[in-house]
Amino acid sequence: MPKILCTRCGASIDDTSKFCQNCGAPVAPAPSAQAAPPQQQPPGPQPQQPPPSAGPSSSASSAPYSTPYTYPYGQQTYGQPPYAGNPAYPPYQSPYQGTPYGQPGTVVPPGYQPRNRIAAGLLAILVGCLGVHNFYLGFTGRALAQLLMTILSCGILAVVSQIWAIVEGIQILTGHMVCDARGVPMVT
Repeated sequence: MPKILCTRCGASIDDTSKFCQNCGAPVAPAPSAQAAPPQQQPPGPQPQQPPPSAGPSSSASSAPYSTPYTYPYGQQTYGQPPYAGNPAYPPYQSPYQGTPYGQPGTVVPPGYQPRNRIAAGLLAILVGCLGVHNFYLGFTGRALAQLLMTILSCGILAVVSQIWAIVEGIQILTGHMVCDARGVPMVT
């Protein structure tokens, strides 16, 4: 069987194939023995073709895609993550893998008393505008924001701070917020 070369990747292909087995590019039909007669040019002046430019696009080759594109980090196939197998891009590792606080095998720091979830929730609902529950749980940034919001506004923004604290109290009591600032789970 006669073979032809793929114009895209240069692989050898049977002349009866419609697509390249290597890259999947459509194959141009092989020239047949009976060529079509040349087209007659109309009489009169012919338009001149502009000379090829000396720009960077014309320096490679005359046939487009004459050399195959090589992916810098390996060929990506469907079902495979990008950059698979490249040592410069190790697989993603979640920071929550392993045994973080709150899972079996977790070690609570020595001498550390886990915080009470009910106490934190009640502190948030009763005096949350002062940030007491966040100080109790170790979230000092939030606690200072709530305390300063209440004090510096002379109590005007205490309503906003209290609504914020009630939402946090409900999250604590319903179990949506289960850990303190150190990541240790709260006890009931």
